[in-house]
This record gives sequence, C-alpha cells and structure tokens, in this order.
Amino acid sequence: MSYRATPLQATGVTPSQLMLGRQIHTTVPTLESKLQPAWPDLQQVRQTDEKVKQSYKRAYDNRHDERVLPVLEPGNSVAVKLDNERGWTKTTTVL
Repeated sequence: MSYRATPLQATGVTPSQLMLGRQIHTTVPTLESKLQPAWPDLQQVRQTDEKVKQSYKRAYDNRHDERVLPVLEPGNSVAVKLDNERGWTKTTTVL
C-alpha cells in the first residue's frame, strides 16, 4: 500500500494517481481534498519519464563504455591469460 502511495522518481506521481486518478487511503492522515479525483497531466508525466530514462541510459553507458583498444604491433608488450591458469601471466612481446 505504501508503494502505491509514494511518488515515483521516473514519473513524479504515485502509481495510484496514474491508475485511479487520485491518492489512496493510507495509515498516514491525508486531507480530503487530496483524495478527490484529479488526473495528472499525462503529457508532463511522459516527458518526465523520458528524461529520467535518458539519465539512466547515460549513467549506464558511462559505467559500461566501449573502449577502443590500441592496434597490436610487433614488439609491443602484452599480458597473457591462459585458460588453465588463474590471473594474468607475465608480460610478453608481440611477434
């Protein structure tokens, strides 16, 4: 019940407001005027939701970014990982 009465960060309104168009009764005292039907502006809710989703996407992409690896040329030092050993072995040179 508390989840349905708590505003979501992604939309700015409560799930009960989105589904029922009003606040729901909880154990917390509420003004009667808050319990009257009043639909939130759905266009504003969609815009807020899209902004939050974009910020989540940027944060995820920053943490899991794709890195461009340098081209390996003969003489470069590299670390080697063998399947039957734990960790990376000593560095060797590219032939």
